[in-house]
Amino acid sequence: MQEEVPSSSIPLNGQVMLEAKPWVILVVDDEQSVHDVTRLVLAKFDLDGRRLEILSALDAAEAKVILHRRRDIAVAIIDIRMETDSAGLDLVKYIRDKLNNRFTRLVLRTGQSSGSLEEEIYRSYDINDFREKTELTKSRTITLMYASLRAYRDICRMADIVEAERELVYTMGEAVEWRGKELSLIHISEPTRLLSIS
Repeated sequence: MQEEVPSSSIPLNGQVMLEAKPWVILVVDDEQSVHDVTRLVLAKFDLDGRRLEILSALDAAEAKVILHRRRDIAVAIIDIRMETDSAGLDLVKYIRDKLNNRFTRLVLRTGQSSGSLEEEIYRSYDINDFREKTELTKSRTITLMYASLRAYRDICRMADIVEAERELVYTMGEAVEWRGKELSLIHISEPTRLLSIS
């Protein structure tokens, strides 16, 4: 019996290489058809050799549970009107203020909009994009994903650099402190050694 190669692996020059971890996307909408179409449109999406893992929530309460469980969500596409007229907006506030999540790129979607509403939402809520459902064609949905995921990727890279610098400064501080203690011990022991010689 031949051993099966896991579906998460792909052969490369006779070797098995694990597939890159997928980008995690959360779709929050009370219409199941929106979830189905989004999955269909993004089925073959790939960025940096990484596919998509698409999570679904049919209301804000379900989205909150997912957001608590998963800290690796790169993009959340959120309908404004779900169980209430402002459910999506309230969810944005929750993500930014309660979860203190500044990394996930937030895209608001609405069935109906006006220029003044869009401007007010951008001013009042920490979102990254605002789209009407009718304008999100296959092509625009794909380009939206490229732009949003690249922004997320770059923010994460910057955060990693800042964290690495912080660790380096901490390590250097410990080394200097250790070296300082070592030198002070030498200074203390040196007169004692000289006295014992005389």
